[in-house]
Amino acid sequence: MVRETKFYDLLGVSPKASLDEIRKAYKKMALKLHPDRNPGADAEKQFKEMSRAYEVLSDEEKRATYDQYGEDGLSENGPGSNADDIFSAFFGGGFGGFGGGRKKGKKAQRKGESYSKAIEVSLEDMYNGKDIKMALTKNILCGTCNGKGSENPNATVTCATCRGNGVVVRVQRIGPGMMQQVQAACSDCRGTGESISDADRCKNCYGKKVVETKKVLEVHVEKGMTNNQKITFRGESDQEPETDPGDIVIVLRQTPHRYFKRDGSHLYVEKRLTLKEALCGFQIKILHFNNHEIVVRSNPGETVVTPGLVMKVAEEGMPVYQKPYVRGNLYIKFDVEFPRVSQIGSELNSLSKVLPGPALASATEKSCSLLPFDPHEVDPGTRTDKQAYEEDDEQGHSHRGGGGGGVQCASQ
Repeated sequence: MVRETKFYDLLGVSPKASLDEIRKAYKKMALKLHPDRNPGADAEKQFKEMSRAYEVLSDEEKRATYDQYGEDGLSENGPGSNADDIFSAFFGGGFGGFGGGRKKGKKAQRKGESYSKAIEVSLEDMYNGKDIKMALTKNILCGTCNGKGSENPNATVTCATCRGNGVVVRVQRIGPGMMQQVQAACSDCRGTGESISDADRCKNCYGKKVVETKKVLEVHVEKGMTNNQKITFRGESDQEPETDPGDIVIVLRQTPHRYFKRDGSHLYVEKRLTLKEALCGFQIKILHFNNHEIVVRSNPGETVVTPGLVMKVAEEGMPVYQKPYVRGNLYIKFDVEFPRVSQIGSELNSLSKVLPGPALASATEKSCSLLPFDPHEVDPGTRTDKQAYEEDDEQGHSHRGGGGGGVQCASQ
C-alpha cells in the first residue's frame, strides 16, 4: 500500500501501473501541458510538477522510496532534474517541433577565445616591482548598431549557405579513390549562421558587428613575481555578439642578469678573491637592486676561503611574492685567484716555511713532470688502429711513452 498518490494522480495512473503505462501517460501529458504548446498561466507549473512525478515513478528505487515514505522521503536525494531536461531526454532531443524543449531564462553565453602574450621583465623589476604599459588592438561591439550588424532590427536573416548552422561540410580528395568530409566555418556569415543584405548593413562596422579599437593595459609586476608567472586581465579579449569576452593572459619572462642568478626567493652571486684575501681576510661590496651596498667582511684568522666555498648573507635575497617584507637569502660563491710564479719570486722559501704541507721530495727520486692541459687532445683509447698507424707514420714511427700527452715521466 502506498503512503500517498499525488505523483500517480498527476500522471493519471494508478499506484499499480507498470513502467510502460507510466511512460505512455507522461508522453501524453507532456504534449498536452508543454508551455510551448499550452501558453496558459498554470501550464508551466503543471508541466514541472508532472515532470517531477515522472522522474520519481520511472526510477525503481525512487518509486519504492516514494511509495513507503511519500514525497518527504525524497528530500534527502536533493532537487529533481530540470523539467526541460527530462522532456528532451524522453523525446530524444526534440518532439513534435518543440526543438528539444523550451529553454528557461537567459541562454548561457559561450566564452570567447583567450589570448596570451609574453613580456620580458628584468630581475631588478621583479625585485623592486614595476608598472608596465602595454598597448593592444582589440575588437569591441559596434556602438552604432549595438553589435547587431544593422540598425534595422528586421534585417538579419538566416544564412542561405549554411542554413543557419554556421558551418558547412565540404568533401575533399585525400588520395586515389579516397574522399574526406571536412567541416569548416561558413565563409559567407563567418560562422554566425546569419546574413545581412548589403543595403541594410551598418555603415560603421559594415555588418561585421564589431569594430577595432586601441587600448592600453597597465601590467602591475609585483615584488617577488617569478619567471613564467601569469597576470590575467579577465574579459579584456575580443568582443563578439552573444559571447562573453575571453581573457588576456600576460606571461612574465625573466631576463638574465649580468651577475645575479635567482633560485626561487634566493639570489646567487660569484666573487673572486686574491690568495691573500682568501687567507688573511677580506672586505667586498655588492651593489644590490635597490642601490644599497652590502658590505661582506671576513676578519683575519676567521675563515680560510677555498675555491667553490659558498657563504650566506641572510635576508638579502628576493622578496617573497605577496609577502614583500619576507626575503630569501643571498648566497656568495667564492673563487680564489692564485698568483703566478713571477709574482711570488724570492718569497717562495718564506711561503713554504709558513704554509702547512709535506716537504718537497728529494730531487734524486724518480718523478713525472706536468704538462699544460689540452682540452682538444684525442683520447688514445678512442682512436682506431688506422688512426694510430697514420699518426705514428706522420711522426716517423716514433711512439710517445706513458700513453701520450698527459704527463711525461723521467729519471732525475
